[in-house]
Amino acid sequence: MDLILNAYQRQAKERRICTLMSACKLMPNRPDIMALWGVSCLDAMTDAQLIECGEFMEAAYVGKTTLAPEKIRRLRSQAMTVLNRIGKYASPADWTEVNRYLLQKKVCGRLLYMLGEQELRRLIRKLRAIADKKEASPVQKPSEMTERTCYVVTIPAEGGPVN
Repeated sequence: MDLILNAYQRQAKERRICTLMSACKLMPNRPDIMALWGVSCLDAMTDAQLIECGEFMEAAYVGKTTLAPEKIRRLRSQAMTVLNRIGKYASPADWTEVNRYLLQKKVCGRLLYMLGEQELRRLIRKLRAIADKKEASPVQKPSEMTERTCYVVTIPAEGGPVN
C-alpha cells in the first residue's frame, strides 16, 4: 500500500523530524541519518521513507529522554570503552563522530541510546572484533615509521673516478 501524504502532512512530518533531530542534538549527524534511507535530504524521501524516518526519530527522542535501567547503562559504558579503544571516542566532544560511526549500517545503523539489551550485546561483540582486528594489524602513522637509509651515488659524466 503506497502512502500518499498531502503537502501539508508532508511538511508537518518534515518539521517534526527536524524538531526531534534538534532536540536530540543530532543536527550535525543529519547527513548520516539521511544516508540510512539512501537520500541526502528530506525532500528526496518517499512518503513511506518519511514516515519511517519520523518513527526512527521518535524512537531516538524517547531513547534520549528516558532514563535507562542500570543493566543498559552498564552495556552502553562497555560499548563506549570499546569505541575508545577503536579511537572513535576520546572526549565528550566526540559524540558527532560516535554517532556517525554507529549510524553506518555495517556497524549498527542506530544510535547508542536506541539499542536494547540484546542489540547492545551484539554491538559490543562486533566492536570488540573490530578493535581486535585493528590492534592485530596496526597501521603505522608517519611519526611511528622507522627511518630508512638512502644512499645516493653520483657518477661523473666524464667517466672519471667516483668519490
